[in-house]
Amino acid sequence: MKRNGLLYLLFFLGLSMAANAQTFYLRSSTSPCDFFNSSASCQLTDPDMDGVYELSFDFGAAPLGRQIFKIYDSSADAWYPPFADAWFIHSGGSVTFRINTANYQVEAVDGLSSALCAPGEFSGWNPSTPMVNTGGTTWCYTVPTAGTYPWKPTVCGGFDSWQPVNGERSVNSGEWSVTTTTDNEQFCVTYDPATGRVTYATPPTGIYLRASQGLPCDFGNTNPTCELEDPDMDGVYELTYDFGPTAIGRQEFKVYNAATDTWYPGGSNAWYNHQGGEVIFRFNSNTGEVEAVEAGFNPTICAPGQFNGFDPNVPMSPMGNGIWCFNVDVAGAYEWKPVVCGGFDSWQPSNGERSVNSANWQATTSADNEQVCVVYDFATGRVSPTAPPSNIPTMSEWGVMILALLMLIFGGLAVRQRKLALAGTQSSAFSWRSLPFDKAFFPKVLFFTGLAVVFVFSIAIAFFGYEMTTADVPGSLVAVPLLAYLFTLLREEQQP
Repeated sequence: MKRNGLLYLLFFLGLSMAANAQTFYLRSSTSPCDFFNSSASCQLTDPDMDGVYELSFDFGAAPLGRQIFKIYDSSADAWYPPFADAWFIHSGGSVTFRINTANYQVEAVDGLSSALCAPGEFSGWNPSTPMVNTGGTTWCYTVPTAGTYPWKPTVCGGFDSWQPVNGERSVNSGEWSVTTTTDNEQFCVTYDPATGRVTYATPPTGIYLRASQGLPCDFGNTNPTCELEDPDMDGVYELTYDFGPTAIGRQEFKVYNAATDTWYPGGSNAWYNHQGGEVIFRFNSNTGEVEAVEAGFNPTICAPGQFNGFDPNVPMSPMGNGIWCFNVDVAGAYEWKPVVCGGFDSWQPSNGERSVNSANWQATTSADNEQVCVVYDFATGRVSPTAPPSNIPTMSEWGVMILALLMLIFGGLAVRQRKLALAGTQSSAFSWRSLPFDKAFFPKVLFFTGLAVVFVFSIAIAFFGYEMTTADVPGSLVAVPLLAYLFTLLREEQQP
């Protein structure tokens, strides 16, 4: 009985493993393993259970030449590579195809014997620019003039190439980048016949900025000027890059670890908005999170959400000190996200990391017209939730200050009126005509009072991180003349 129970257990374990196993097929431009097949003869297998699936397929003795292919995962309805096709060159006999489920990269081992060429900016992108075989599987090219250049290694005569760094085959690979420091300097790549990949002869290491603004820090570079460094060894790598005085605006970026062939953030790209000058990029290797801090960037934040049809032009109100708020008209639970107005560049709700496709945030209000607020951190470029501020002059608080000024003015006028009545120089009855007003002195004190208010705001903005609110300008325009008139009354009281 125990023996039968063990057999049943093994049987069900086998069924479970079979149900969860991935099924991969070669899909190519040649039969029988064409792009629509599910032939058992075209299925990749993993007999040693190491996660690397493989198929050696004999296409016959007659050479078929250049072909394209993908690996299809029928269990997940997914194709690899996910974008452009891979390629192989059949010279007769078998070709070995692989997919590694650790990174879902594919390989084709076809015994490639064709020469390699080096189309690039240094050669006018001529796909027949030959590289020199320096022995074995190493191919080299001499760059006439020192500089940084985009290029790609190809099978001569076309643009079939390999992805930079990981060497995966692609009919539309990313551009490679090479930097030479002297004229007629040589660089080399190596073809690995065991994997069918091409990589630099000395694989790059380091952590690099990869971005959309072009050379030298484009998405294919390992340029030393784009490398992030960690001098204090705390795991936080940083690069301050000066893109020049001319603003290049909104760009996308990732941080690339060449040693592990890993990109951060792992999903959608991060973003930055260059206003001219420097941008600080950071990568925290302890958390895998990235940051960008742009000189002079003070984003205007909008609030698309369920409460406004996800309109990216609905502004939040600046409350000063990096705080932005909006009123939710009707209490409830809503999905939304803070964005740079006019688009959907936002921040992840969990950690404030920038993302061109962040997850939605959650906002729950318990009363109508309740405020929801976020704060932009100028030191990290992140956005996080915050409580509505209580110490920023909103329109209601400006109203309190203006009311206080009016009360002081009317109090001063009442005291003045009583003194004059007691002195017998004026009736105790109030009259608008009897209001003191020095036509010569008031414009002067108004001018200097306005300058003083501007000075106070300038100091607050420059040294204390204060941000002007929508209430500051109208509040100041009302308060300044009242304050100037109060000074006029005080001056009159001090005169004999």
